[in-house]
Amino acid sequence: MKPKPYDIKDPAERSRLLWELSGYLADDKEASRKAFLEDGTDQPGREYAIAALDQIRRAPPMVDVRPAVQKFAEQMEKVLKDNDHKDGWEDMSPWDIVERIREESDELFLAINAESGYPWSDNKEWCKALIGEATDMANFCMMLYDNVSD
Repeated sequence: MKPKPYDIKDPAERSRLLWELSGYLADDKEASRKAFLEDGTDQPGREYAIAALDQIRRAPPMVDVRPAVQKFAEQMEKVLKDNDHKDGWEDMSPWDIVERIREESDELFLAINAESGYPWSDNKEWCKALIGEATDMANFCMMLYDNVSD
């Protein structure tokens, strides 16, 4: 079963679909639909593709995310999901969240000072600890942003 057009949340999949359908883009929706239906192909799913194109047109613009940002965001989400059993942050005050950011900053400071050798990148356990503390700190920063933004 194909996903509904509005289920296409993956930016790469949306981009791929948009690229495939780019030949049918037109300012006039009906002209785009007509061109697509009259292109001589008899492939299944043309109606689905037209609906998907309409959804893509209405979707908010995609931000070109840097690979490092994407990778870090995925790590943040993994940690958040691992902690889904805990209470959420929606009811935390900004002061409480900033206190948690400070605590995580202290933990990151302790972790960074646990290694003094070179090359530091060879110490995989130390790098893993830094990633964990940086992710925790970033998640609390995200929570603060989420609670105080519109």
